[in-house]
Amino acid sequence: MSVARYPLRSDVVKMNDRLHGTNILMLLDNPCDPDPRVEREASALAAAGANVRIVAWDRDTGNTETIDKQAFQIHRLPPSSTRKLGWKQFLYISKFCRNAWLYIRKDNISADIVYAHDVLMLPLAIFLAKKLKAKLVYDAHEIYFWMEAVRLPWMWRIAVKTIEAFCIARFVDLFVTVSQQRATDYWATVTKKKPVIVGNWYDPEDRDKAEARLKLGLEDGAKRVVAYVGGFSSNRRLGLLLELAVAAPEIHILIAGRGDENITRQIEAASRTSPNITYLGWQSDPKSILAAADCIYYMFDVGHPYCQFLAPNNLYQAIALNRYLISAGEGGRC
Repeated sequence: MSVARYPLRSDVVKMNDRLHGTNILMLLDNPCDPDPRVEREASALAAAGANVRIVAWDRDTGNTETIDKQAFQIHRLPPSSTRKLGWKQFLYISKFCRNAWLYIRKDNISADIVYAHDVLMLPLAIFLAKKLKAKLVYDAHEIYFWMEAVRLPWMWRIAVKTIEAFCIARFVDLFVTVSQQRATDYWATVTKKKPVIVGNWYDPEDRDKAEARLKLGLEDGAKRVVAYVGGFSSNRRLGLLLELAVAAPEIHILIAGRGDENITRQIEAASRTSPNITYLGWQSDPKSILAAADCIYYMFDVGHPYCQFLAPNNLYQAIALNRYLISAGEGGRC
């Protein structure tokens, strides 16, 4: 089995024989379709001998399905929900937690390690770790307090931050985050428990740009290509890409992803009127799109408090593919 190398620290995976046969249950608040960080962590742990199962919340379709990957398994569960619900989203999260527990109990699933991805899965992970008598790993991809600074009330975010800090100190056996900047500038002010840094780094890839463009129906001529792959939200400043397409018709814009319905409609309309915009919808293989680009776009509203902490996958994919990057946050300093 060939699995891409992933720079897990020695204190996460010291020796293959320590994880051989270990059952790891990962909890994820998205359908993993895809989630590059989660999938690469799962692959690395599987390569070290562990049996990895991801229980994922399919909030987009509400389907129940099992996906067998080469190295691990994904089990998707409902309920479906819409976006931008604010605190009401917690009602749907509680339904997913109930469904996850019923699935685990019905199938008599055991775990030596419960692995929570982000704060929304942490309470469920604590419950399951106690029930299954397992160790608990918490991987903080995001900083919820700042990520939701615009959408949710300050007191609500303070409550989540306080609960998160308590849970890390009291229940978490291993705390993981994505960058030293976050560990130093944020987590050191929240908890005394030092996190293990597991970055979103990728091995360098020499993907042929001309071949990637040919697969997308683009001519490999002199025209420059700028690509965006990710979620659609007002914070991502995708309107700037649409403006660029009008101002610079010699540049071709590739956009792939999903999210805010209004933004999706704007992109679809722009792609119909501007021949230099290609809208590809949701793509399960982001690198096949990014490889076709000269420059990767991942901007964020610089006025948003979370901008300073951004560590997007696209930053590390741009480095791995040797492509230029337009970005802010951590990416803007690289």
